[in-house]
Amino acid sequence: MTTRKYKDPFGRLMYNVKKSAQFGPKGAVGQKILKPDYIPKKIDFDEDDLKYIFYNKQGGKCYWLGIPLEPEWVNESYHPLALSVDRIKCGEDYIKDNIVICSRMTNVGRSRYDEKKFKDVIDYIRGKL
Repeated sequence: MTTRKYKDPFGRLMYNVKKSAQFGPKGAVGQKILKPDYIPKKIDFDEDDLKYIFYNKQGGKCYWLGIPLEPEWVNESYHPLALSVDRIKCGEDYIKDNIVICSRMTNVGRSRYDEKKFKDVIDYIRGKL
């Protein structure tokens, strides 16, 4: 696996958000093929806002799983617990009131699934562990 080093992992996280906002979740190459008419999303936050949300609002934990996440994991390609910015209302802009920080795994797993129903899925999984 490729490891990319950023002085600040939130810089990498912001880079990922910018690419997703500009090209969609499949990135620059895939999105142009899948949806050539994709309209870029707006972003109303920066790296400092992401740090604040993660540490102060979420206590350094995945929004969905409630488990601690290590920001450095964002530097490891395909790490399932790497930080990821999830939009609560999929398809809308990246605005502070519409984002949470979670693991890459839960962001991809939730996709467009309803927020309340996804919380029920997480509770189900916890009950089975």
